[in-house]
Amino acid sequence: MSTYKGEWGSGFLASCTPQVRAQAGVAILFRKGLAINFIGEGGKDKNGRVVWSLVEINTKVLLIIGVYAPSQGDNPEFFKDEVFPILDDVDYDHVIIG
Repeated sequence: MSTYKGEWGSGFLASCTPQVRAQAGVAILFRKGLAINFIGEGGKDKNGRVVWSLVEINTKVLLIIGVYAPSQGDNPEFFKDEVFPILDDVDYDHVIIG
């Protein structure tokens, strides 16, 4: 991950499982030179499933959430317990969940 962080700089946010051969991982990449202001630290989980950032673009505050969802399906409680609470914890104008 340090290689990618070096390429993308502060525009690279990621979360992955701690194993050498990670079974889960998600990243949000912001193009260098994009007129964006990061608001606060953002956040991520410890299981490589969720990463999020609060950013300002053109005076609008966007909450951007990246989610790793396994191809074989998922426990619906994951979204209720891990993803949706983020929506209640910060103030934003628009939200993007990918």
